[in-house]
Amino acid sequence: MTPPTDPPTTTPLPANVARLLDLAYQAHVGTPDASPPSAVTIVDGAVAATVSGNGEGDFASFLDSLRALGMQVQSSHEATWAVAGMLPLAQLPAAARLPQVRSIAPRIAPRTS
Repeated sequence: MTPPTDPPTTTPLPANVARLLDLAYQAHVGTPDASPPSAVTIVDGAVAATVSGNGEGDFASFLDSLRALGMQVQSSHEATWAVAGMLPLAQLPAAARLPQVRSIAPRIAPRTS
């Protein structure tokens, strides 16, 4: 008799990624019992996020690094090193490890009552 296999597991994303994005990523990679938070906007496997840079180095290179990961940049602000757009969920770990990334937070979907 073959012993049961453990379900695939993932480790949490680095601490510079917001918890809501970590939950969305865990749901994306198939962690059992994980579902993406309803407040997070996900379209075609990409999440609406704001990436905050640490201000070190060249801002254009920072943008290029994010675009190379597949981020569709919708807006950016060089003075604050903030970049908003759609980042592929599968690329969240790689984006978090970029040396110029301070934090990654979701762009929360507006709610109406």
